Order: sequence, then C-alpha cells, then structure tokens
Amino acid sequence: MKSRDIDGGWAWVVLLSSFLLHVMSYGLAWSTGVYNVIFLDTFDQPKSVTAWAGSLPTAMMYAIGPIASMLTNKYGFRRVIIVGGVMVSAGLCLSFFAESLYVLFFTFGVLTGAGLGIVYIPSIAAVSCYFEEKLSIAAGIAASGVGVGNFVYPAVIRWLVNIYDWKQSLLILGAVSLNMCALGAVMRPVKRPEITEDQPILDISPFKKKGYVMLCVNVFLFCCGISALYIHLAAHGANIGIDADRSAMLISGLGISNLFGRLAYGFINQHPYANPFVLYGVSFFLSGVCICIVPVLKTYPALMACAVAFGFLSGCFGTLLVKILIDLLGLRRFANGYGCLLLFMAAGQLIGASLAGAMFDITGSYTMAFVVGGSLCILSSLVVIQPYLYVKHHPNASDEEVVAEKTALASTLEIVDIKFASHRDLVQMAISLESLTGAKRALDAEIVRRSTASLAVPKTTTHRTTKNGVYIPVDKTIAALKLSFSTETI
Repeated sequence: MKSRDIDGGWAWVVLLSSFLLHVMSYGLAWSTGVYNVIFLDTFDQPKSVTAWAGSLPTAMMYAIGPIASMLTNKYGFRRVIIVGGVMVSAGLCLSFFAESLYVLFFTFGVLTGAGLGIVYIPSIAAVSCYFEEKLSIAAGIAASGVGVGNFVYPAVIRWLVNIYDWKQSLLILGAVSLNMCALGAVMRPVKRPEITEDQPILDISPFKKKGYVMLCVNVFLFCCGISALYIHLAAHGANIGIDADRSAMLISGLGISNLFGRLAYGFINQHPYANPFVLYGVSFFLSGVCICIVPVLKTYPALMACAVAFGFLSGCFGTLLVKILIDLLGLRRFANGYGCLLLFMAAGQLIGASLAGAMFDITGSYTMAFVVGGSLCILSSLVVIQPYLYVKHHPNASDEEVVAEKTALASTLEIVDIKFASHRDLVQMAISLESLTGAKRALDAEIVRRSTASLAVPKTTTHRTTKNGVYIPVDKTIAALKLSFSTETI
C-alpha cells in the first residue's frame, strides 16, 4: 500500500531539508574558487598545486559516493546525514589551525569533502523515495539549492574574510555546518514496496548496462570541463584586472542563474512531450560553448552575462540526471547507481581543475584551459546520444526494472493457505462467486452481442461440466451448492 507521505505530507518537510542541505553542501564545494585566490596569495605555490586545495572538497564529495550509498542502504538517511554534518564541521574547524597548504589538503579537502559527500547522497536519495509522480519537480526544487548556495556562499565568504580573515571564516563556516545534523534529523524513514531490506549493500550490476557506462563517461567529461570554470573563474577575473570582490560575484551570478535553471528544467521535464535526454544533451553542448568563449570576454559585464548563461544551462545537470538514472536503473538501484556515478564526477573534478592550473603555469594564460574545458563539455553532450537512441528504440526498457522490482517484492511475500472455519465461510464464498459469475455472464453476453452483430457468430452460454458429462448452467450449480447447506448446519 502506498504511504500517504509519498508526494505529500511529510515529503514536503523532507524536500525542504534536502533543499537546505544542497545549499550548504554545494555552497561550500563550489565556492572554493574564492578560497583558491586567497590560497594563491597566502602560500605562493604554483597554480597547478594550489588548485588541489580548491578541487579536493568537490572531488572527495563525489568520490565518497559509493561508501555513502552503502551507509545509506544500511543505516538510513537520518544517521548518515548527521555523521556527515559532524565531519564537515570538524574539517572546517581544523582548517583554522593549518599552517601549510598540504595540511589544508587533508582538513579542507579530504575531511570536509568526504563529509559533504556523506551528506549529499542520502539527501538526494530521500527525495527520490518520498516522491513518485512529482519527482521531476521535487528534484528540481531540491537541486535548486545548489544555485542558492553558489549565490550566497561566495559573497558571505568574501564578507567574512574582509571582516576577520580567511582562517576565522573557516571556523565560522564550520559552526554553521553543524546545522546539517539538525536537517538530517527530520529525514525519517518511509516505506516503499520497491525497496526491500535484503537489497545488496553495494550493487555493481548497473555497469552491465551500456547506457549507464556511457552516462559515467558523460559526467566525467562534463565535470572535467566545468571544474576549470568553477575553480579558476575568480582567478581569471583577477588576472584581467577585476578586483577580488567583483570576481567573487561572478560565482554568485552563476549560482543564482543556476537556481532558476534547475527550477525551470524541473517544470519543463514534467511536460508529456519533454525528453530529458534531449534537454540534457543540448544544454551540455551550449554550456561548453559558454566556457569556450570566456577568454575573449575582457569586461566585467560580458563575463557576468556568460556566467549567468552557463549557470542557467548547467542547471539541467542535477535536475535531469535523477530522472535519467531512475529510468535506466529503477528506484531499487538508484542510490548505488548514483553513488558509483559520483566516482566519475570526482575524477573529472580533480583532473579538470589541476589540468587547467597546469595549463596556466605553462602558458601564463587561462585561454587554453577554458577552451579545452569547454570542448570537453561539448564532447560530453555527444556521449548522451547512445543512451538516447537506446531508450528511443527500446521504449519499454525501464519496464524491465519495474518487473525486477516487483519480482523482488513478490519473493518477500508469504502466501498463506486458505482455511475455512465453518460452512458459513463456504456459503459466503458461494455468494461471492455468484456475484462474480453474474458479472462475467453480463460481459460475455455483451461480447457475444457485438460479435454477432459484426461477424454473425452464434451466441454461446457459459456452462460447467459435471463428472457424468452433463452440462449444467453455472448459476444453477451455485444455487445447488447453497441449498446443500441448510440453516441447521450453519
């Protein structure tokens, strides 16, 4: 039986919690470009090395995905989010004591990033469990928290750094991040028949699907490309003469447009004629074009317009990916499939940011870094063609997952033998059979009438054969059964 909390009730509380968790987790992960500029000035290390401090939080957030999936399957949303919130807070607070860039690699990069990933997986998986018919809209609303975080956090970080310093700003952000634990506390479990308690903790069967493998390639290439923009856009602004505060606002502009993009894609995908694969691929292609043209834009308004356009187009990433993944794998394998997918996001994030920094060290300019990053995004859009064609030519492919889910559900049910306590039970069953038989006779008569009118087929009568080979109407058989039990025997 479907829970009343599905698509309503407590589901909206869970959605609000997931939205705020997206704000806090992605606000930290994607605002590290602001700290990248600070780390370059503070530690005076090559850009290819310093970029690791900015890219590690997001990379670890994605790399921890399979472990977060296993923990979510075993312990549920609530406990895992609370543990992740404690890790994020601990990592940021310990960064206050860091005296070298390499210490920050662990505290700010590994520990904080791992905590963000442990929070992120159950926060998005909870939405997929609490929503069914309104999943696209709910995923869009939850994922729009990414845009809000990208808009708010860069400005807040710059404000804290200007008032205090970068170390104290990390300490304050660590205290604020403890609110993740409170948000995780409202993630109470919900029963879905598709999800059984005996499902595997780590399931690698998604890799048997070619469409899923191509989706992994897609997110790897895309994250390689966009990491060049997210990590180095603020530094590029400073490099062409834009002050640090306005450079940070480029990330904020990108973030607020990303918010509207995610909401828009969520509502557009609800249209019956909308194809998530087409929206996804076209948006990735145009996002790559936006990154490629960044080097030719030399003024602040032009860079802001490009960042806003990219932010809106890239909003499809978090919104449509949930729907595409459920269509490919089904709800039972969503958490594991998404967790494994995050490994490829992590690799792309780590490699892309460091590669862009190395290109700057070699050429002294970000031109090649942005052109290569945009080209990778364009290439990632072409990879989506294979899963799109597969789904187009196999429109019932997702039904296989539904059948598998229902088979798994049926295997957990126990069929109990029917036992009758008295003759009264038999009489009641006879009366029920008579009602069903009457409905069947009416339906048969209507079928025969229409067939006779069109094909001149002679009318037939429903009968029952006795042991002696004599045909007796079904209604008379039931009547005889009822008469065989007198009121004295009941």
